[in-house]
Amino acid sequence: MGASAAGRPWVTQDGDGLRLWYSLRGAEFRQGGDAAYRIVSQPLNRDGVAVGSPEPVSFVNPPVVGDFDDWMQAYACIMNYENTEIMFYNGNNFGRAGIGWATRRRRER
Repeated sequence: MGASAAGRPWVTQDGDGLRLWYSLRGAEFRQGGDAAYRIVSQPLNRDGVAVGSPEPVSFVNPPVVGDFDDWMQAYACIMNYENTEIMFYNGNNFGRAGIGWATRRRRER
């Protein structure tokens, strides 16, 4: 995706150190597809600088066509609970269509 905007940074601790989470979108985000809002993450180095390329976030229950979040997932808040990461986020139309949550296994330290 060629990103034209980024939003809502969030930092967590994982097995590899600190991780930055944020939303990216393309210029034609309202049309969905590759330009739609998506949540990505990147590791941070010891100085707090993002390294590498943004990685798409993959959770256990991803959106499917027709869901409230099928073209927009943005403004994430990630919480660690035991061995699970829980992500809360806005769905389509900046959350008008709903606010969602997704889970995945937490990286081991």
